[in-house]
Amino acid sequence: MYFKSLDTEIAAYLRKERMTQEELAKKIGMAPNTFSWKRRGVEGKEFSVAEVRRVADEIGLSTFDGILADYAEALHAPTTA
Repeated sequence: MYFKSLDTEIAAYLRKERMTQEELAKKIGMAPNTFSWKRRGVEGKEFSVAEVRRVADEIGLSTFDGILADYAEALHAPTTA
């Protein structure tokens, strides 16, 4: 599942800090490939709420209510077959 608001925040942080996605992944204790897959929602991979919190803390988001709202909405959205 892809969470646009989280991805937008991550991209902005990486640009601002001149950091690679791999560096950020390592800072939050996640394998770079796993971080990339979860960031893009590849193969059903998705961030847990705890992981969203770690990312938010690391990139300095004072609130992540919008990101959690996206997460909750996506979890409750009807699936299309």
